[in-house]
Amino acid sequence: MSKPSPKRLGPGCGFVLALGLLPAMMAFRSAVYESFYVPTGSMEPSLRIGDRVTAAKFAYGWRIPFTRIPLGSLKAPQRGDIVVFTLPKAEDKGAWWTDLDIAGLVPSNDYIKRVVAVPGDKVAVKDGELVLNGKRLRATDEGPYRYVDHECEPMQTRRFAVGGSSDGHVILKASNARNRRSDWGPKTVPKGHVFVLGDNRDRSKDSRSYGFVPIRDIKAKATRVWASLPLCTPGDAMPQVRWKRVGKRLD
Repeated sequence: MSKPSPKRLGPGCGFVLALGLLPAMMAFRSAVYESFYVPTGSMEPSLRIGDRVTAAKFAYGWRIPFTRIPLGSLKAPQRGDIVVFTLPKAEDKGAWWTDLDIAGLVPSNDYIKRVVAVPGDKVAVKDGELVLNGKRLRATDEGPYRYVDHECEPMQTRRFAVGGSSDGHVILKASNARNRRSDWGPKTVPKGHVFVLGDNRDRSKDSRSYGFVPIRDIKAKATRVWASLPLCTPGDAMPQVRWKRVGKRLD
């Protein structure tokens, strides 16, 4: 007795299978991990223009899938965390759709910055340096730093190291003191909010511009760079992958 020959799945079956997996993939992206693109130099040199980062959506608490509505209380980020958050436009504040989080379907005004102060902290910024609870976090000058901005213009700045080897990071400040931003604060971070800054202190729109960020509006904690491709290249040259950045952990 001959065995029945196996039936080959038609092309339509693959489409149906992919369609069936789509909701699960979207739910994973909404509740677990999502990828974000870095379009500007506000976080140079920690994040380069053209980086793509993975971000943990559950880092500060779980939420109802496809929304930012928390399931229980949310944890406050730690100082030093790099976070992705949304800032609703003035005309949209309070609208029901601002709680939706459906990547690619619901427009979102996303930013990525570093948390430098948490609820209860008294914070100020003096000459681009952080003053936290009355203590100035001194930055060590490491010399000139050059990068190309999102408009493909070369920017000459200075690089400074902040903190120690275990908890430190690098910031940029304008080479010319006249080009530095005005001092800010001191103010106390209210309950349920954080204060964020861009590491590129004088070329960043951050809490000095739009105020404290509600923890509820934080979408994720950035964890790693998974791809990096420069936005601008000289002449007609093809952009080259920055392989040294691929897999870089974001502390």
